[in-house]
Amino acid sequence: MSPQLEPKGKMNVIGSETIAKSILVIDKCEDTANSLALLLRVVGCRARAVATCAAAITTARTDPPDVIVFEPWLLDVDARELIRRLSAAGTRSRFIALTTLCRPADLECWRDAGVQACLIKPATLESIMAAVSGKGD
Repeated sequence: MSPQLEPKGKMNVIGSETIAKSILVIDKCEDTANSLALLLRVVGCRARAVATCAAAITTARTDPPDVIVFEPWLLDVDARELIRRLSAAGTRSRFIALTTLCRPADLECWRDAGVQACLIKPATLESIMAAVSGKGD
């Protein structure tokens, strides 16, 4: 899967606010990651998609995203390890979990690791953008 970038500074208008965000989407299902990244690009965000922790670290090092939207149940690492590795690599992104399964203990663990918002699939574009902008906390 090759990361795709949109020109820097592209703006997204949701409601009355303007949001300029670089977003990295991480999901073990490449189709899911690519689809969400495409949707985010359509609404004006710079979005890239990857399927593994290793690809996320490489991508985040070359062009640090403002926000990371990720599936916590990756094949190669769990959510805590993903955030630990990205943070160790210098990432200062906002972390948003997007998952089909979120038990209370999982949510507590993810929040302790640094997740600022957790959304359950299927999430609406409005809820994703609210979480991206910090209003979904």
